[in-house]
Amino acid sequence: VREHEERRAAGLQRADERSRGAGTLDGTVWLWNIGGEQPQQLVCINTPQATVETLAFSPDHTLLASGGSDRHVRVWDLTGPSPVLRTTLKGHSDYVKSVVFAGAGQTLVSGSQDGTVRLWNLTKFWSKEQAVIQGKWGSVLTLGLSPDETMVVFGCLDQTVRLWDISGPTPIDCGALRGHLGIVRLVQFNTDGTVLSVCDGGRVILWDVATLAK
Repeated sequence: VREHEERRAAGLQRADERSRGAGTLDGTVWLWNIGGEQPQQLVCINTPQATVETLAFSPDHTLLASGGSDRHVRVWDLTGPSPVLRTTLKGHSDYVKSVVFAGAGQTLVSGSQDGTVRLWNLTKFWSKEQAVIQGKWGSVLTLGLSPDETMVVFGCLDQTVRLWDISGPTPIDCGALRGHLGIVRLVQFNTDGTVLSVCDGGRVILWDVATLAK
């Protein structure tokens, strides 16, 4: 486990708190059972990605999304004895830095160093790009969804946090949160609807989404 941790590029924990996924600099994804005294390796997924930058489980834990250096998002089916690649989502032109599932796994949101946030519609038999959010904010390095999944928040290279309404067929710009003095590395919606963000240097800001104020 220690050797793997040294090569890890991305990690996440399932909501059941018993399984954890980790992506590495060699393009592999490892799934671990962490429910016992010692972590147990469940399976290793060899992806075509040179580096796995981000991972996300679907809400029902049946799907795993991975994004990385090859600019694609891959969705893996975890329902069988071994993970099976369900679909490869192509559209980004640079590293994929963040992915998150919405709508019980029927929608996937991805953010990339190409400066775009893309919404993907997933079904069992086909997948397609639903919408693209783009602007002059530079790389999108982190993103999150509101508790009701109607808004996406993402952190950018230009030190801003951006809010967009994704409840309709066309995303709507809800404003920019300004106040960081470094690249925004982490954003998260809280259960009360506020947004937490962290930038280089360790500054943490709590935002009121309704007023766009700290």
